[in-house]
Amino acid sequence: GQVIRISRNVLMARLKIPDQGKINIYGTHLCASCEIEEREEQLDELLEFVNRMDMNMPGDNPSVLGGDFNIDRFDNEGAEKFLYEKILAAGFIDAYAESIITNSGGQETLDTLCEDEDNADEHCTVGVSELDGPNARRIDYIFARRPSAIRDAKVVFNTLVNDSEPTVSDHAGVFTSMNLP
Repeated sequence: GQVIRISRNVLMARLKIPDQGKINIYGTHLCASCEIEEREEQLDELLEFVNRMDMNMPGDNPSVLGGDFNIDRFDNEGAEKFLYEKILAAGFIDAYAESIITNSGGQETLDTLCEDEDNADEHCTVGVSELDGPNARRIDYIFARRPSAIRDAKVVFNTLVNDSEPTVSDHAGVFTSMNLP
């Protein structure tokens, strides 16, 4: 009969990369078992914070926003897709998706990245290890604002696709390599 509220936060770090410049890095984890409206409220506050921090920092530095967003573009007939689109409307790109789609030679689109929850592919980030159950989904993202180029991207620790990788979590990791302006 008790309700325990779990607050979610965002962590921000500003890195100075020698001979490259500065970059703002944000990490977050949005709620999983909440209603879409609650996740939308968290996302709105997250984007407001990121925008406020980026505007108050001197220079026009790129930003990276990553983490477990618990946003599945396919779940409930696309009911959560608008949350993903809010992030893009805030000036971010889905760095992973952009790299995969660009380098696939037309074989991949945004709608083919972990599209079938019953058949995990190399793009899924949850439901892909021995630590969790079925229902493979893509809910972990790396978004970028103002990178000069996305060089490479891949999902790591997806043991259903690559059993030579270790199981380190109930989520796979998302890796991107990008150039700074």
